[in-house]
Amino acid sequence: MARYLSRVAYRTYKPIAAACLVLIVAAVAGAQTGAFDIVLRNDYIVISVNASDENTGRFAIETTGGDPTRGDDDNQPLLYKQGGTGPRTSYTTVRVDGVDYVFGGSSPSERAGFAGNYGTMVQAPTIIEVDGDQRIVATWLLGNALVTQELGFARSSTTGLFDTAEIRYIVENVSDEPSEIGLRIMLDTMLGANDGAPFRVGEQAILTDTSFLGPSLPDFWQAFDSLTEPRVIGQGTFRGAGITPPDRVYLSNWGALADGVWDFSFVPGRDFTRLGEFNELDSAMALYWDPVVFQPGERREYVTQYGLGGISIVRGALSLGITSPASIDAARETSFPVVVYVQNTGEGTLLDVAVRICVPRGLTLPGNQSCSTRRLGDLPLGREAQVTWTVLLDGAVGGELEYTVEATAENLPEPVLVSRKIDILGPPRLAVEIDVPAGKIEGFFDRWNPPKQPIVATVKNVGATAAKEVVVSFNAPVGMELSAVDKAERLIGELRPDESWSVTWYASLLGYTGNLPFTVTAVDRDSNIAPVSVTAFLDMIFPQHGYLAVGGSGAGGSDRPARVGEVVAIDVQALNVRRIGSLIVELTYDPKYLRFVEGPPGLFGALRGDLFMPTAEERAARGGDGGSSVTIQHIPAGPDGLARIRIEGDRAELGALNVASGKVASLRFVALAPGTTSLNIEVFRVGGEPVAVAPEAPSQIERHGVTVHIAP
Repeated sequence: MARYLSRVAYRTYKPIAAACLVLIVAAVAGAQTGAFDIVLRNDYIVISVNASDENTGRFAIETTGGDPTRGDDDNQPLLYKQGGTGPRTSYTTVRVDGVDYVFGGSSPSERAGFAGNYGTMVQAPTIIEVDGDQRIVATWLLGNALVTQELGFARSSTTGLFDTAEIRYIVENVSDEPSEIGLRIMLDTMLGANDGAPFRVGEQAILTDTSFLGPSLPDFWQAFDSLTEPRVIGQGTFRGAGITPPDRVYLSNWGALADGVWDFSFVPGRDFTRLGEFNELDSAMALYWDPVVFQPGERREYVTQYGLGGISIVRGALSLGITSPASIDAARETSFPVVVYVQNTGEGTLLDVAVRICVPRGLTLPGNQSCSTRRLGDLPLGREAQVTWTVLLDGAVGGELEYTVEATAENLPEPVLVSRKIDILGPPRLAVEIDVPAGKIEGFFDRWNPPKQPIVATVKNVGATAAKEVVVSFNAPVGMELSAVDKAERLIGELRPDESWSVTWYASLLGYTGNLPFTVTAVDRDSNIAPVSVTAFLDMIFPQHGYLAVGGSGAGGSDRPARVGEVVAIDVQALNVRRIGSLIVELTYDPKYLRFVEGPPGLFGALRGDLFMPTAEERAARGGDGGSSVTIQHIPAGPDGLARIRIEGDRAELGALNVASGKVASLRFVALAPGTTSLNIEVFRVGGEPVAVAPEAPSQIERHGVTVHIAP
């Protein structure tokens, strides 16, 4: 089991202190809570999860304050739960390779899910912080599937308030073989005291067994018992941002869905009278995500929402209600649904009822119309009707807009008018800032280990809505490149309004001098906003220098003077030398203090440096170390008393290096007399062009010559 426990933490889970948030209570004011429920509440609803030994993990939803504009929907159920007991009548089925498992603890005394199989608890229900929000989380191992249930608050699409429960299942195949896994969520809906209120889906008020396939599902459904005096308005979401649309939805009676763990008794046209029990209406809903093949280690999430809905209502002889999303994200959505409910609440039949919608500039109706009329015919007393329109965005990119719906009848003296506002949320807008070092940057180029410059870019969302899938990328056309392990494209993920994130690349500098351009681009792949690119420059300088340094064991340096007779190694170095194919170096030394050791390479003699040695790739291609040459000529002391050494190097068949730093040669001298003596470069030419001799103390070059110290 340890294997499965280790795999639960695939989201950002943070336990919450029990004293403040984890509530295992016997009673909560206003909520019918079981003895061992874990609850999560806010001002609108409460989510409770059964934490007892039976029916563990099953959940219910009730109102607390409900709709803040009303006082008659407080402390009312949205999912059935008998007072004093834990949730037990709504349950979730996971089909794994044809075997139907009920999520959570066993139910030996409960009808709902009695026929199912049960798995092993991995994480008991508890309140945990997930990505910054509190959720009630539980995990079970069901066959090959590790399944985590997360319940938390979400914003209702029609009220705009956090009065909705988000129901999330995270399913992972933890076996070493492909596995076919599907999910069913059964909700035992109940609106206040009404256990059989009609489901209102699109233009239908449904009171009998009905099914919908995925493509025919609207964005949301609602349920309420009365348009004029709705006790509770329930709403579920089939489609929307972050929602996983189900493949199928079935509306039926609770008894049939309680007995059938996956397949169940479904009779189109049969009313919602509870099967096998008392003769009373008892509606329920099942959402199916059909089985699909999960590869080993594959994980998927299934998300739906259920809670409170919002309707704008005008009451009279003809009562009229309209609902639509409270807001719409203009960057990701191009339309939204408007549902209109009409009920004859007068004293007789209403004749030739018509409903007309008009939208303002920025919105349009199909056919590029600003108004549209639907005729319903005669509407008998008490009868209801539903009408839907799809409203399209037509240039609206931000701000609040108001549309109106008007209902008329031939024998109605005045039209009934209701309006509703929708907030058009402006798109996310990304801004990029790059932290560029001020002034010139002096570099030291080494072809074996090029210098690296950190490039820091900060991306901020300065728009009105979240950017869901932000990707930032780096591009440099010349002078720098990223290593193979440093990806040019980085996924930031979601950036909420005013949120920012910084990314750092380490660019290898290739020895180019001048203003090196590079571009950082940020884009939100989840919306239709244009990418944002910012170009900046690194003002680089790689000065060319040649210099000498004490090498070998360090004998001759100021901290380790050479003894008379000891060998002193002097390295001839090149720094940032460009287009190095052939090279000539002449240096001077005082033969009274040093004697140049001539002879074959080794401890005594000269060694060629790495600038004239092939790389591993060049060596493999040529089958050896050939392809370059270094010759060293000793010139005896002249009239100035100084002897000279001339070094000629040629990369020949290896080809010129565009820019390079490294060792030209290593020379050996024998110390002859105590004192201090200097070696200096007179000539340093690359391909016939002279190269500046290093000044005494540049930023990265300390000397052009070298002083040798010889002990008495």
